[in-house]
Amino acid sequence: MAQGKYNEAIEPFETAAGLRSEDYQALGFLAAAYTGLGHKAKAAAAYARGIEVAKQQLSVSPGDVRALCLIAVMWARIGRRKEALAWAAKAWTPDSEDPAVLACLYAVLHRTQAALNCLRRVVRSGWHKEWIKNDPDLDSLRDNPEFQRFVA
Repeated sequence: MAQGKYNEAIEPFETAAGLRSEDYQALGFLAAAYTGLGHKAKAAAAYARGIEVAKQQLSVSPGDVRALCLIAVMWARIGRRKEALAWAAKAWTPDSEDPAVLACLYAVLHRTQAALNCLRRVVRSGWHKEWIKNDPDLDSLRDNPEFQRFVA
């Protein structure tokens, strides 16, 4: 997936989601791979399932910031902006921000400057440029000159 090989990423993510029914991240990445391929219906179904699985995770571990953030991104991906922002608000505290996930959320919601601000932090922390280059959540930023500098 980090290399933009979405088709090749589908089977491993499907397998992971099948082997570990609590793995909301595998479902989120599966949905992102479908998004990268333009398979909207399959992506929407995987995002919806990922939301439900992540909610189950939160019933066991209510403070799971990663689950909260990914639910927000998944809601945004299926066009539910209000829900995305509500779930993101649950995750945002000074100590618990995940700049990579927030960058994805902001990019999906077309909040370009906020997404770029988060990406600056991500790049400084040493995140793989390949992932940034190929993550379909960041598609709205591709033509932005600052984004292009991040991946250069």
